[in-house]
Amino acid sequence: MSVPPLYLALPAPISTNALFANVPGKGRVKTKAYTNWVSAALNCIGLQRHRTFSGPVQIVLYVGEERAGVKDSDNTLKPVIDTLKKAGVIHDDSRDWVRSAQAIWVPGMAGMVASISPATASPDAALIVALVPKGMREVLR
Repeated sequence: MSVPPLYLALPAPISTNALFANVPGKGRVKTKAYTNWVSAALNCIGLQRHRTFSGPVQIVLYVGEERAGVKDSDNTLKPVIDTLKKAGVIHDDSRDWVRSAQAIWVPGMAGMVASISPATASPDAALIVALVPKGMREVLR
């Protein structure tokens, strides 16, 4: 039986570039903007019925373009995945647990929706290598 995805509404994304600041004598520390975003995201998650995934997952973020500024889509992934772990939605954010993550821009929407579902089987390496020109396959071995 197939497990349906979990959909969670989240606040507008914060860019990875705004997560940490260099503070003399302390090193890299979380910014106030990041701390505030995590708090808002945890509050949103807490207001929604959700389950905990006990195995590997794949994550798709549907990121609203409204008021998104000039962010790169891939810069929205880290704070969301880290927060899903903190909220207990996923067990861990390592490659053993998050098998794929993707961000997709959505015109006409603000905020974002995270879709979390059990991971599908990983692709066969031989099939992927065969897609690459023969002269470049050694790079993949």
